[in-house]
Amino acid sequence: MSLNITTSTESVADVGGDKDHEVLDSGPINGRPAVVYRVAGTTLPACDAVVEAPDGTFGVTLTAAPGAAHAPDPCGEIRETATVLAGALDE
Repeated sequence: MSLNITTSTESVADVGGDKDHEVLDSGPINGRPAVVYRVAGTTLPACDAVVEAPDGTFGVTLTAAPGAAHAPDPCGEIRETATVLAGALDE
């Protein structure tokens, strides 16, 4: 599994409303507005979460190695991963 963290000035609403994103969940993460999504049409075993931050958003992407035996579903793991990382925003 690989983890990628990004930041952006784009809002959670902008990311969730992007026609190229298949929104899976729009519930808050660690009390902050958030959206969990996949890039529409992708065949990669990957999932993304975007969480509101003080100056925009931060994004988390989890990707399972293609063909990896018994790799967990990235979308099954993304919310827990994003929750841990969002906790750092309050420190």
